[in-house]
Amino acid sequence: MTNSAASPAASRLLTFLLGVINKCEQTGIVVVRDGLPEGVQKLLHLATTVPEKTTARSEQTSEPFLSVIGNRVLAGQQAGGQMLTFLGETVLAFGRLLRGKAGFRGSDLSLLRQQCTGQLLPVAGATRIRNRKT
Repeated sequence: MTNSAASPAASRLLTFLLGVINKCEQTGIVVVRDGLPEGVQKLLHLATTVPEKTTARSEQTSEPFLSVIGNRVLAGQQAGGQMLTFLGETVLAFGRLLRGKAGFRGSDLSLLRQQCTGQLLPVAGATRIRNRKT
């Protein structure tokens, strides 16, 4: 069953349930939604949530210009510091690798090989199929 086939059925179910809930609320019957499936509960919540009304003259408070500039400078400084830390750690690790002092656990190598093999199988299969056709 595709989503397009399920969509009208879900819409009809939602409409029916909303009608039943409205009738129950009008007559004073308490509706307990806990027995419904989680997906239906989410749909009902979305359908009954009323968006906040906004007026045409909503107050827009803009941040002062210097504050915007200052925040951007601080964010850039933090990002630059992180970049330099990463670059420094990379240079140190490469230096250890060249000196033969790099620490690499066998379990990490095994995991890396396993991940690479799993990711390359579809590529190898597609290449083999393409080569057979030519």
